[in-house]
Amino acid sequence: VSAFLLNRSSDLLVNNRTIQELPTVSRSIGDIAKLSPYYGGSNSFAGSNGKMANFTLDGANLNNNFGLSANLPGGGNPVSMDAIDEVQMVVAPFDVRQSNFIGGGINAVTKSGTNTFKGTAYFYYTNEDMHGNRVDGVQNAEPDPGEQKTWGFTLGGPIIKDKLFFFASVERTETESVSTYWHPDATGDGPNQKTYTSRTLLSDMEMISQFVKDKYGYDTGSANEYPGGIKNNKYLARIDWNITQNHHLAVRFNHTNNSKYNPTNASSRDVGGLSQACVGIRSMAFANSFYNQENKVTTFSFDLNSRFSENISNQLLVTYSDMDDPRSSDSSMFPMIDIMKEGDPYMTLGYELFTYNNRVRNTILTVNDNFTYYLGSHKITAGLNFEHQMAQNNYMRQGTGYYRYASMEDFMNGEAPIGVALAYGYDGDMTPSSKVRFNQYGLYAQDEWNILSNLKVNFGIRFDNITFYNGDLKENQLLYSIDFGGRHLDVGSWPKANIQISPRIGFSWDILGDHSIN
Repeated sequence: VSAFLLNRSSDLLVNNRTIQELPTVSRSIGDIAKLSPYYGGSNSFAGSNGKMANFTLDGANLNNNFGLSANLPGGGNPVSMDAIDEVQMVVAPFDVRQSNFIGGGINAVTKSGTNTFKGTAYFYYTNEDMHGNRVDGVQNAEPDPGEQKTWGFTLGGPIIKDKLFFFASVERTETESVSTYWHPDATGDGPNQKTYTSRTLLSDMEMISQFVKDKYGYDTGSANEYPGGIKNNKYLARIDWNITQNHHLAVRFNHTNNSKYNPTNASSRDVGGLSQACVGIRSMAFANSFYNQENKVTTFSFDLNSRFSENISNQLLVTYSDMDDPRSSDSSMFPMIDIMKEGDPYMTLGYELFTYNNRVRNTILTVNDNFTYYLGSHKITAGLNFEHQMAQNNYMRQGTGYYRYASMEDFMNGEAPIGVALAYGYDGDMTPSSKVRFNQYGLYAQDEWNILSNLKVNFGIRFDNITFYNGDLKENQLLYSIDFGGRHLDVGSWPKANIQISPRIGFSWDILGDHSIN
């Protein structure tokens, strides 16, 4: 109980002392979340899918709302551990102020400055020699080579004593690793699984590289040196202002940028999947066919807490989050080409198949106002919230074209390819995207009644509604003109939503009064 406070049997508040003392190899929120018996990894609580969980930073939404992954944005760790003051975890909360998730909820609260100047500076280093490979006397595979370096600093203190404070955090992590261990055969000794030597000859790759450079002016990139590694930068700044004794304002900015190089897609193709991976024992790709995945996260929060009397208080919280995940390539505009040999892939060059115009972006603006009135043993809360969200997905595989040739000879001699694919935007749009924008409105009230010192009962009700922006849709007049038994389908407008009513009743009972059984 001294290390963390149990509010209810399913709620957990982890304070800064525990965060400081807790061993964490990955320096991530997930290591802290493991203190909850409900946490199962990958943002999963009580067996639920991690995509159903809710993660906020000072109340700002930091979820992977598009749904491609249950991992947190910004490379899975959007804020430095040294900038976190406490972490709150809830499972199936009864509090009407919390909504829009059915799994667990995590809220990380950042540090603030005080009247004393405080700072930290740190450096972490690890490589394969620091990773064990033996469990209970059983020898496991050797760890993959690679090293990781993390360094950063924090600084906080007064700008005006007792009035205005600041806190700042900067962190950078560099992970040196390779995108693939496979390499072409430079000696002619043939493929070797143990040494990651492909059957693809280096001399053949150099021949093709020179051929496309001479004929098309295209640079394939290296045949045996590939981009790799991960770079992650985190920045956070916070200002706290004691406007008066009863009014406090906290403003916080956070930005994270994560970038990672990846090999080209292994085998997915629209003209028939490849029988083998295009980077492996049967085939190799050039360096410019690899791609870079970026994960950018920017958040802002404005938190005004006011006390108007001993019984009345109010919180106004405004947050904005921008999560941007673009893919990029070192290649110039050029079709992706697979060259086959003996029916299997042998060599890949060109702009990576799934990277052109590939980008996911999600922005969220929230406004919450919570009014609290204390009346004896009752804590009455009423409030409203507004959320505007935009989700945009650019996806145009084969946007630069795709060709497949039966052999090197066919490709170099201008023979017809055995497979061709090309994607293009509707109505000539060169960067087509799908976008959805919507507003969510919430109105709620609840009563927390402390019947006894160790027994609390919650009664509340919440009303929610959602509206969509029809301008993001394209009309189809031909489809609308068809009569389906007196009905017409309008794909240019969203269906109407119904108001969702959520009554909430719960209780919290500290049976022995010492937090041992809840």
